[in-house]
Amino acid sequence: MIGELTLGAALLLGAAGSAHCLVMCGGIASAFGLSTDNKQPIALPLAASIGRVSAYATLGALFGLFGAGLRPWLEQPAGILLLRGLASLTLLLMGLQLAGWIRLLDRFAIVGAPLWRHLQPLSRRLLPIDSLFKALSFGAIWGLLPCGLVYGMLSLSIGFASPVHGALFMAAFGLGTLPALLGLSIVAGRSTQPGLRPGLKRVIGTTLVVFAVFFLIAPWILPHSGPWSALRPLLDCH
Repeated sequence: MIGELTLGAALLLGAAGSAHCLVMCGGIASAFGLSTDNKQPIALPLAASIGRVSAYATLGALFGLFGAGLRPWLEQPAGILLLRGLASLTLLLMGLQLAGWIRLLDRFAIVGAPLWRHLQPLSRRLLPIDSLFKALSFGAIWGLLPCGLVYGMLSLSIGFASPVHGALFMAAFGLGTLPALLGLSIVAGRSTQPGLRPGLKRVIGTTLVVFAVFFLIAPWILPHSGPWSALRPLLDCH
């Protein structure tokens, strides 16, 4: 349904959003690294990351399944326009937040706050994390942490109208965030602050904002013939 949002794009969005992840989840990643068995400094953080990405994929499948139920309506002009607007808005908010201009996306995290209040005590019971099972379980719970960036990506999963494609999309996004958070878990306790430089964050954020606006208006400004018309199928312009 949203043809331009490929797995590669999801991977890049995850990587671009890593700075946000380090702010939102950096404390958890550090605490996890400090609470793991020192004899498995890489295996346990990696297992937790696999659990977190698996949680994203599961949520993506559920949202994709929801979209599949709406497929007849989503294939109508009004549904396509709504999906285009939703994708543009999500990318716009991601860009604005990554650039440091607004933090509106974080306010959406309040939606999952009630669920997190029930899951948080369960995560504490897994400490200390001294086995792969505990690490996987902790990561799965971690993946349900209320996060506006994740919710924004999940809203895009609806447009695929497929649980399989929704799961793959969210898994790719999770893999994009993996290097930063996995690295932080491994080096927890050392004097390091991984992340993107403010200037680079503004560049990436501005690029996302420009693309969001362009994607929204693409069907009306791209020609039907000539070199620029090749962008129409890539942007799902009918």
